[in-house]
Amino acid sequence: MLSCTGVDLGKTGTREVSVGILWGGPRAGNGGFRRRVSVASDLLTFRRLSLPPASREVRRRVVQEELNFSLPFPVSQAAWDWTDDQGEAWVVVAPLERLEPVRREAGESSEFDAEPLSYLRAAQAAGIHSALVLDLGASRTTFCAVENGRVDWVRVLLRGGIALTARLAEEKDLTTEKAEILKRAQGLELDTCIRFFEELLDEAFLPDPMAYEKILLCGGGAALPGLAPVLARRLGIEPEFFPVPEPLTPFEHVAAYGAALGIRPAYPRIRLRRQEVVERTVGFRWSYVFVLLLLVGLIVADVEIRHRTLLERKQALERVATQALDPVLGPSDQPVDARVKQLKKRIEEDRHARTYSPANVIQSLAGLAAPLRANEGVQLRSVEINEDQNTVSIEGHAVAPQQVEQLRKSLDGKVFEELKAINVRSGPEEKFLYELEGKLKPL
Repeated sequence: MLSCTGVDLGKTGTREVSVGILWGGPRAGNGGFRRRVSVASDLLTFRRLSLPPASREVRRRVVQEELNFSLPFPVSQAAWDWTDDQGEAWVVVAPLERLEPVRREAGESSEFDAEPLSYLRAAQAAGIHSALVLDLGASRTTFCAVENGRVDWVRVLLRGGIALTARLAEEKDLTTEKAEILKRAQGLELDTCIRFFEELLDEAFLPDPMAYEKILLCGGGAALPGLAPVLARRLGIEPEFFPVPEPLTPFEHVAAYGAALGIRPAYPRIRLRRQEVVERTVGFRWSYVFVLLLLVGLIVADVEIRHRTLLERKQALERVATQALDPVLGPSDQPVDARVKQLKKRIEEDRHARTYSPANVIQSLAGLAAPLRANEGVQLRSVEINEDQNTVSIEGHAVAPQQVEQLRKSLDGKVFEELKAINVRSGPEEKFLYELEGKLKPL
């Protein structure tokens, strides 16, 4: 059976997946008569353009003209292609100088595809139409949103598993090899790893609330222990591994599998190559100057009107805010922004006072009774509440470590917040001493 091989030139090695042109399951390895290389997203530039209802050639010229004006380099020095979706073009551009190393490594006979389209095709093959893909690679982390058969947006951060290992080695004073072993063994049980992924999520500017039905994890970093709970708590959706057919794995083969699927007619595809540039000649006309001056005048008038309207609206909102804040904070000549900050501070102080009120503390301590009775053999030695550090420490002993985890799950989110087992060790009389730490749950 004729097949196509998808290629992913990863930092830690090359992955290849072959699929039949019309049917058949995938298999790892080379074997196709054509090779399609998934070009990494950090080498690409993306544009979304509106197209007129015209022939393919006319629309291609429209895309070329748009690229001529919007790219920081001549379009003749780029490889590009585009997909047509209901009057819109999703354009992928790669500078030739950045694509050349990929071409040398993959071979001149290879076709070059875009990594985001590989994610899209792999998701479509799994029957998924709305998802945020997180590719946690060795040298970069890619966020790609797919929605209704199209790529919604792509963001790439040039930090991955290698950067995390280096940071772990520096903070723990370990060699790179030992830091890598520690990272793979404990993952996001380590504060360093948690901070690293929190920074990635902050810099990705993800939508809140999440606008996609699924969160799909792939790449080597997807195998880190504890990653799914951290992402679920942050994004509000339980992530899952990218579904791929056996014998493929989401940790290695997603991009290569998606690139290979580009050979099938049912999936969108592009072929990054240097396009024929259609030259245009324009004679100078005074009418263009007149139209330009007219447009500039209209734009200036529009900006002035908008500025005046916004200024009046701002003043009206400030008057309303002052009327609302005076009964609470008292009359003041301070700016509205400063008074809003003062109100937020007062609300936070009130929330803190209610959290550590005697009634809430007694209620939280009483909530320990039922989980302790349900876990026979688990004993409580002490409960320490530190209001300054906003922590609650619970110490005791249990017959088995599994009982400690059961106790933690029964208390987390119901009696306390962010409850973690920070220390479980063997104790006297074949018992295990445990220490849990979390926060009081506010009223």
